Formats: sequence, C-alpha cells, structure tokens
Amino acid sequence: MTTKTISLLVQGSPFSSQACIHALDFAKATIRKGHKLFRVFFHKDGVLNANCPYHLPFDERDMQQEWIDFATECNMKLFICVAACERRGLQIPRALEVNYPFQFAGLGQLTEAMVESDRLVAFL
Repeated sequence: MTTKTISLLVQGSPFSSQACIHALDFAKATIRKGHKLFRVFFHKDGVLNANCPYHLPFDERDMQQEWIDFATECNMKLFICVAACERRGLQIPRALEVNYPFQFAGLGQLTEAMVESDRLVAFL
C-alpha cells in the first residue's frame, strides 16, 4: 500500500451538519490506515467547531472537545480561517495560545495543504 498525504477541509457547522463528524471519523481512519494527515482546515461555518464556550445538551456530542482530543493525541494543529471567524463575529482568544490545537490561519495555509497533499477531502 502506498502512503498518501491527505488534508481535510471542513466547512459544515457542528450544529446543522454532519460534516464535522464525518471529517473527524475520516481523520481517525486516515491515521489508522497509516496515511499522513497533513492539515485540517476549518472554513465557512466549520470555524464554529472552534467557537468557545458553547453549551450543549447532555445528549449531544461535543465535537469541539473531540477535535481537541484528536489533535492532542496526534500532536497536530487545527487551522481555522481567520476571515471566516471575522465574518461570523467570532472571537476565539484561545486560538492565540501556542498550546491550543485550534490556530488562526489564512487561505495561504489551505493553499499549502492543497500543494503538499496527494488529496484534499472536503466536508461540506
């Protein structure tokens, strides 16, 4: 089996879409199958995955925490589009902390992911 380098583009809201759930499952499968996960980039409503704090009903999955746990386990950063955050009025002060998995990024990081990866998989 040839090892592939894969990046993910997550654009769906954690509140009205299954995109972030499918993207996380895909990310875990990518690692499990021995491929390299180069970058996870949250764009459009996908940036809501990094919005904190938000309070969920006890019976709903906390996708933000699941992404944080995954990124911590894999020792990787999760990139959130700063322009998409601004358009949605989001202020995510923790994204400025070095040890926080969600980090602000521009479309240059998405472009780099497209260039450096064998595949860019989008979750809308």
